[in-house]
Amino acid sequence: MSLVDLILHPVRMRLMMTLSGAELTPQQLSERLPEVPPATLYRHVSALHKAGLLHVVAERPVRGAIEKVYTADPHRSVLGTKDLEGLKKDDHLRLFIAFMSGLLRNFQQYLETHSHPDYARDGVGFRQIPLHLDDEEFIQMAQALNKALIPFVQKEPAPHRKLRYFATIVMPVIEAEDQSES
Repeated sequence: MSLVDLILHPVRMRLMMTLSGAELTPQQLSERLPEVPPATLYRHVSALHKAGLLHVVAERPVRGAIEKVYTADPHRSVLGTKDLEGLKKDDHLRLFIAFMSGLLRNFQQYLETHSHPDYARDGVGFRQIPLHLDDEEFIQMAQALNKALIPFVQKEPAPHRKLRYFATIVMPVIEAEDQSES
């Protein structure tokens, strides 16, 4: 099974999102995802672990069994260029829909936990910015963004840190003349 197929399954995607920046046991996962039957949850945790997308960060004895504590590997769960090679348009659309669904779910959770959201205090923002760049300028911008983000992406979870999602979408605008060529 490809990494794309692993990540795109709705239950596995929710597990990855729940474990992003968290360390949880299957029991704790089950409490956070009560609509997922325990047997299904264990099966998907196992599949993600075997694929290297989840890591065991601790083990502890509980009533004669060993309970494992899992976390998501943030570097492994990102699809790279090689993962995307050979995908059909429908597969790319499924990936984009899954990405957008995750963003919508995260924003909905934010709104549900805040009766009066304060975007400025909470650091919430979303916007669409048009950029007029040639290919070389676009590459320079992407490299500058990556360089600026790396020190922050590498920060480990800590009690004084709040997990935040930073999402980007970059795509060319289809001009009227480009559409007539299709």
